[in-house]
Formats: sequence, structure tokens, C-alpha cells
Amino acid sequence: MLQEVAVRPRNHAAQRFQQATEQFYGLNRPELLAERWKTFRKLDVFRKAFVSPNIDDALRDEIRDMLQLMMRDDAPFAGMCRYLVRQAWQLLH
Repeated sequence: MLQEVAVRPRNHAAQRFQQATEQFYGLNRPELLAERWKTFRKLDVFRKAFVSPNIDDALRDEIRDMLQLMMRDDAPFAGMCRYLVRQAWQLLH
């Protein structure tokens, strides 16, 4: 299984901007792909637990707190976390 998360544009119009960020900032360099994957895996585990009917409210509250920490401006890959939690998975708003 490929264990990396690359940033890709949503549509063709954004492709030139994404290419520029790759060229000038190394947005998808190997070490960032791997670190992004690690953050995604943690986030995905929290998601699975959060939506599980088999956890109590106290644990769900702790997971909610962790999700919010992962979405803070100073958190690594906060934009990815916000997108997944709020839009893709619709866990928190």
C-alpha cells in the first residue's frame, strides 16, 4: 500500500498554482509526503473511533478535543486536517 499523501488541485484551473508550489516550496517532496501520511493515519483513527457507536461520551469528547487540536493554525498539516474533518468527513463544523 502506498503510504503518502500528496497535495493535488481540485480542478484544472488551480493546477498551475499547485505546480508552482511544488517547484518553489517542495510541497510534495518525499519527507512531506511521509509526514502528511502519518498525520492522516492518526486523523483517520480518530475519525473511526469518533463515529463508532461503541465508545462512551467521555472518549468521544477527548477525540473531539484532539481533532480540534489537529486543526489549530499552529498544528502540522492543519489545512488538510480541517478539510477532512469539516468538509470531507463532516465530523465537526
